[in-house]
Amino acid sequence: MSIRTLRAPTTLARGRLGLLNHSVWLRLVGLGALLELWLWGLMVFVAGPFGREEFTRSPLAARWPVMADTARLIFSPSWLSRAFVLNKDWLQVVILALLFYGAALIAALACALAKSLSQPGQRHLFVILGGALLLGGTFLLIPGFPTQDIFSYIFYGRMAVLHHANPLTAVPNQFPNDPFLSTVFWRNTPSVYGPTWLALSDVLTWLAEAWGGSLATYVFLFKSTSLLFHLANAAVIWSILTVLAPQRRVMGTLLYAWNPLALLEFAGSGHNDAVMLFFFLLGVWSLVRNHELLALLAFALALDTKFILLILLPFYFWYVVRELPPAAMVRGALWRLGLLFGVCACFYLPYWDGLHTLSSLISSPPTQGLRDSLLEMIDWPLRQVLARLPGWSEGSSAALALVIMKALAGLIFLVAWLRLFPGVRSRKRLFLAWWWALFLYLSIASGWFVPWYGTWLLAVAAFYPLDDLTTATQLLTGGVLILYVLDPLPLSSLHGIRALLAFGPAIIYLLWRRFRAQPDRAATRQYAATA
Repeated sequence: MSIRTLRAPTTLARGRLGLLNHSVWLRLVGLGALLELWLWGLMVFVAGPFGREEFTRSPLAARWPVMADTARLIFSPSWLSRAFVLNKDWLQVVILALLFYGAALIAALACALAKSLSQPGQRHLFVILGGALLLGGTFLLIPGFPTQDIFSYIFYGRMAVLHHANPLTAVPNQFPNDPFLSTVFWRNTPSVYGPTWLALSDVLTWLAEAWGGSLATYVFLFKSTSLLFHLANAAVIWSILTVLAPQRRVMGTLLYAWNPLALLEFAGSGHNDAVMLFFFLLGVWSLVRNHELLALLAFALALDTKFILLILLPFYFWYVVRELPPAAMVRGALWRLGLLFGVCACFYLPYWDGLHTLSSLISSPPTQGLRDSLLEMIDWPLRQVLARLPGWSEGSSAALALVIMKALAGLIFLVAWLRLFPGVRSRKRLFLAWWWALFLYLSIASGWFVPWYGTWLLAVAAFYPLDDLTTATQLLTGGVLILYVLDPLPLSSLHGIRALLAFGPAIIYLLWRRFRAQPDRAATRQYAATA
């Protein structure tokens, strides 16, 4: 048999593989187009039949009213002119929920389809990023904000640049003559964000003022910046998977880049979690390429944006020192901790004004109250029990219930968190511990939950194959969208019911998989055990 005869099947197989990949890519692009049309329908519905005061109107929608104009062409005048009535308009609520869930389902189908792709190239990354840019551009024109955080971001930047105040110690109400104060919800709260984000806010404020200083300009700059960081995060995930698992680059990058929750929170609401995730992912990118000093610098910048990495970095320190002799283990941990927190401290120096500079981390509303968390399900019955005790008023029983719940939840989380350390025996086990630490924190320890916290899990789940963890992540990021539908409908008066609807699908799925012992779990363990 000749060499040409031996090579013929290989060439034919490659040709068939190329045709298969081409077909898959065409279907993937089709799903992307369907998702874009679906999101347009979602935005038009929000602009029309579901329009309500709780969705803060976007100044961009007033400047470019394309969604509102489309709604007027589609829906009857009676649906558009009549005020939304919370107790009666359940049809609109159901339709909006289906639109949210439908978007999450289309994105999940795209990930499942991408699982069959092999030998992805750089051009495929540009297709994914182009799709994310198109999808995110739709959310830039969202007619209303589901949250008002972006106005706080804008005001903290104005406090530093225009009023020469320290956002970590001053509060918005100290500047009553600022024309943007009326847009801010947390007017008596200093910034809970670190100097990395504050420095970026200053830059965006300078740019906005140079371009006219209108509220629409500010909103466009802050939202566009979050969208650009979202695209950068997708590119970093692709680069990380190029080292970890090249055959999964498309699926992992799509999981993050086209996720409707991430697109809504970053391009739609402009949340700064995209910035925090960028530095976190940059740190992971540095780790997989053995640039540890760069990784520590990136992790410090992430910590100086938001502090959630405090529950993740101990696993990294344990991973790198676990096999060293005791003395070397102590030295290795100390120099890494010293470098990490030294960099964090250097960035805090321009804002430092004594220990009360960090007071917002303790006194901010998320640390003092409950919102859409599973703890809220326990809060109401516990308060009722304590209120029946002799000498306990309603206010004191509520305060004690909060303390008891947070203490018990913190203890349970700490035990579960510590149990993750023995399994951190490889780099991929490190990622597994990170995912579980975030999931346990969100579902157990966090008394204050808002939908964009779910994007944290996406950044870690993207490193894994399409298995239990990625499926649970998709269920959670799709499930938490219900919070935007139900708030503030009468159903929200049932304590914790919204949190149960948001977290329930992911938790039920994980419990079902735990007791069914399906092959996916074995595949996950085998994947995580490999170095």
